[in-house]
Amino acid sequence: MKKKKIILLPLLLLAGMSVISLSGCNKSVVNYTDSDFDGLYDNIDPNPKSNKYRTVFYDTINKQNTNEIEITMDYRNFLYNDNPIFNADVAQIGACLVADTYNEKTQFVNDKYSTPDGEVFPIYEQFGLKDIRYTTVGFSDNPNDKCGLYIGNHKAEIDGKKYQFFFTAIHGYIDNTGWASNFDVGGDTEAYKEVFDECPDWINKKDHKGFSATAKRVYDNVITYIEDFKDKNFESYFFGCGHSRGGGVMNLVGTMMSDNNKDIKSLFYCYNAPLTTCEDNEQKLQSYKSIFNLLCKEDLVSRVPLKEWGFKLYGNILYFSHVENATYYENIMKDKYPGEPTKICQALDMFLKKLSLTRDSLFEFAPLDEDSDVYEFDSLEEANDFVDSLNKRIVNKEMKKCYRTEIVNPEEPEDSYIVNLYVRPCAFIAIMREITEATIGEESPMDKIFEILSTYDEIISKFVGVILDIALEVGLGISDIVDVGPQMIRTHAAVATVISAKFSR
Repeated sequence: MKKKKIILLPLLLLAGMSVISLSGCNKSVVNYTDSDFDGLYDNIDPNPKSNKYRTVFYDTINKQNTNEIEITMDYRNFLYNDNPIFNADVAQIGACLVADTYNEKTQFVNDKYSTPDGEVFPIYEQFGLKDIRYTTVGFSDNPNDKCGLYIGNHKAEIDGKKYQFFFTAIHGYIDNTGWASNFDVGGDTEAYKEVFDECPDWINKKDHKGFSATAKRVYDNVITYIEDFKDKNFESYFFGCGHSRGGGVMNLVGTMMSDNNKDIKSLFYCYNAPLTTCEDNEQKLQSYKSIFNLLCKEDLVSRVPLKEWGFKLYGNILYFSHVENATYYENIMKDKYPGEPTKICQALDMFLKKLSLTRDSLFEFAPLDEDSDVYEFDSLEEANDFVDSLNKRIVNKEMKKCYRTEIVNPEEPEDSYIVNLYVRPCAFIAIMREITEATIGEESPMDKIFEILSTYDEIISKFVGVILDIALEVGLGISDIVDVGPQMIRTHAAVATVISAKFSR
């Protein structure tokens, strides 16, 4: 099959981009006549014969316009029969909606939905969406499994039939604490349950726990909204989209909508989503024809949780590459696309192979005679002091369950004592989570990183050696990794910024 050239909307998330239309919009509605099917009824549409929009990105941080592009909004593109096909115009609209979720002023609530504290998104109104609501979910139970979403609906008459469209876009996280959910991959073993509490919103144990619990909360809010606004005289269609963690959550929302709402045809576009499930039934994975995952080959986020742990995505997968579009990226990002993100992806793959981990083994202690760190002391008192110091220094509740100590006296007379330290591999993930929470958005995060690493010095010792060996093997020094951190984030944020990218099925 030939590769298809696709036009994708820029999604400059890191810079805090918000989509602003250059056209105006009057809210009054007289009837459903919409000759160009762009969401604006003819009586208020300044150009009722064209569904092309000139759109600019507004950088809310630097307070200036950036790129101006053209998009096509046609509600007919969201209609399909039993087997939807990928549509470039829909991909653009989804990227628009997702971009607009990141920097709008919001009002946090515990349940249901609320009106935003401030002006609603111009782009939602521009596309004719009404009853626009902002919702935050996940604050009443586990506050880590939370998410923010915008939702609206639009009524249209197409070829003599009446349709009601429900659009939802979700962003990756609300604040730093939301990142904890990304690292809770879940497990269905006793070892996992020894570390983590049960979560009633985590329905399918094969799915990533953090994403799944959040998806269930998003799904419940979506259904509540649809029940409140659904018109029984109209046929219902639902469109959901998300980027990064939001893409992973929306991937699972897609399975819930498809499984539980046969009367609503749903379509999902997930941008640079992390992997979401350990479902091993390929037929089931591919049965969700209405889910489209748009992934960049060089992006790190789309490689985690690791496929070697069994993680995959539901639905269709389409790939594109930064490298293949390097010229464009040099222009849009104002600097040369770095090669280090690709090296870091390579290092991640090598790290897994060296540790030979699976999803379940992440939470298990190694056998008693293997894989422990050994600390030798001259007296029992010194050994006990070491253990007490470790226990006092590590205050995180979950981290305390990720290690255990054993004091032995291997020889007689009692002239030496050994402390064996056993660590669950998931401790490394928990530490990475803590670093992420503490440093996201920080201009100088290195002091905080070193502080956290020193707290868990003994816990991470077995991992550090492996990481350094791999970094050297792929040509990455410590300074390179530190310098490339912000670029990695920009690369991930720019995954959907491709205006001209090649996708393959």
